[in-house]
Amino acid sequence: MTRLLPFLILGSLVAGCPLGGPLGGPLGGPLSGADLASIRSAPNLEKRAGLAVDYAVKCVGVAREAYETDRMADMTTALEETGAAAELALESLRATGKNASKSPKHFKKAELNSRGLLKRLDSLIHDLGVDEREPAEKARERVRKVQEALLLDIMGGGKRR
Repeated sequence: MTRLLPFLILGSLVAGCPLGGPLGGPLGGPLSGADLASIRSAPNLEKRAGLAVDYAVKCVGVAREAYETDRMADMTTALEETGAAAELALESLRATGKNASKSPKHFKKAELNSRGLLKRLDSLIHDLGVDEREPAEKARERVRKVQEALLLDIMGGGKRR
């Protein structure tokens, strides 16, 4: 049973989607910070980082759905959660105390996924109207800073511990 626990948690995140329905909990409300809080409470820091990046990707999808259905408040919330999740991934990896250049596995995975997240955000920004881009551009900037910090840590030029 203990071996299945991570899969059950991950399955519940995907199936129940911490975002629930198309835009949130069981009633389809906006994203809730409790989902990010549940990821924050994961004991394994490396898995927490992976879950946070996955959650950020889902938030971008939710933001796109919200935009397509003209729910700008939900889109803004989803984009704020995207940036927060990306920053949580970086914090979690740095909290491991590992040197990213000596054991880069989880750092590189997070960096690659954050690069993919940037591409999704760029696509969303391209689809948004000029007046509606500000929240997406802020999220993109937050994710870009995380991606660059991860890359610097891996290459050895980042924060030394």
